[in-house]
Amino acid sequence: MSQAEPLPAPVDYDAVIADKGYDSDPLREPLAAQQVEVVIPSHRYRRQPGDYDRIRCRERNIV
Repeated sequence: MSQAEPLPAPVDYDAVIADKGYDSDPLREPLAAQQVEVVIPSHRYRRQPGDYDRIRCRERNIV
């Protein structure tokens, strides 16, 4: 997560796609406030799992 902390800085992007390792509220909340789509699957232990675009998530390794 330390590598993702600078990510929510105001930048022109419309989505952030990552794996479960980046599932955290400190990352999700600033992105949601900037109206950036968060495509990160939730950890199993989350009480309220977040919704995400499953198709877009599968394509995260195609860069």
